[in-house]
Amino acid sequence: MDKANMKAVLQKYTMIIVLVLVTLFFTWKTGGKILLPQNISNLISQNAYVFVLATGMLLCILTGGNIDLSVGSVVCFVGAVGAVLMENYKMNMGVAVIAMLVIGTLIGAWQGYWIAFVRIPPFITTLSGMLVFRGLSNVVLNGLTVSLNSETFIKIFGGGANCFVPDFFGVEGFNLTCMLAGILAAVIYILLKVKGRMNRVKKGYEVDPLSGMLTIARMTSAQPTYGQNYEMDAIGSCFIGGASAYGGVGTVPGVIVGAILMGVINLGMSIMGVDANYQRVVKGLVLLAAVIFDVVSKREAQK
Repeated sequence: MDKANMKAVLQKYTMIIVLVLVTLFFTWKTGGKILLPQNISNLISQNAYVFVLATGMLLCILTGGNIDLSVGSVVCFVGAVGAVLMENYKMNMGVAVIAMLVIGTLIGAWQGYWIAFVRIPPFITTLSGMLVFRGLSNVVLNGLTVSLNSETFIKIFGGGANCFVPDFFGVEGFNLTCMLAGILAAVIYILLKVKGRMNRVKKGYEVDPLSGMLTIARMTSAQPTYGQNYEMDAIGSCFIGGASAYGGVGTVPGVIVGAILMGVINLGMSIMGVDANYQRVVKGLVLLAAVIFDVVSKREAQK
């Protein structure tokens, strides 16, 4: 592989390399605790909402570097409505979930209308939405916490302390069901990627070288304060995962890598007992470094 191709590969997989290095660093600093099954499970469940929000945020960024500041408040509002419907009005869980999805979709369409047809800047529209839906969350909940009692809802959407995939094989001390499911998912993914690559080669295309509900379920309740700073987590995951600050560049796998990287940093510092304020400092510096890398690399490419 020549120098140019090597540079392109390194640039493409920079965040994956960083993720591996950061994981190794915290493995060393925590004495291997970060790789315990319980912590890996927590890493995934605690950041599930980031995966969802960041994927949607990526679509906004791709349109020209636009961002949605209202996502955290919308998560809180939709979760509040769902909790009230299920607990106060005893609505069926399935109907409540559909209502939450419909409300979230309508909110997105409502904000999209002002941006697309009235030409109001996305920053202003979503800033307004951030204030509106945070206020409405307090109105719906009357400023109180609504606890969830539906075990089915909590288990389906990953909440609670003991909501893990059951082992149907009954192997003591090892979840064989999860292991087999993971292997099967990996094999299917690899086969799909190989098939896609073969189709692209066959057609002569260029191929690359070197191969809201989650929140309230996790917390088992709804509070007017939920969702704060979620927009920052989503935005940070997008840029750290390789999305361009200028728009037009970014992938969902990259966003997932960015979210996992942020999650590893959070989890590692929590295990080490780092103060929450310093954790914010580190996250801010990581985000700044990612954007600087994007800007500098584009300048170099233009030269």
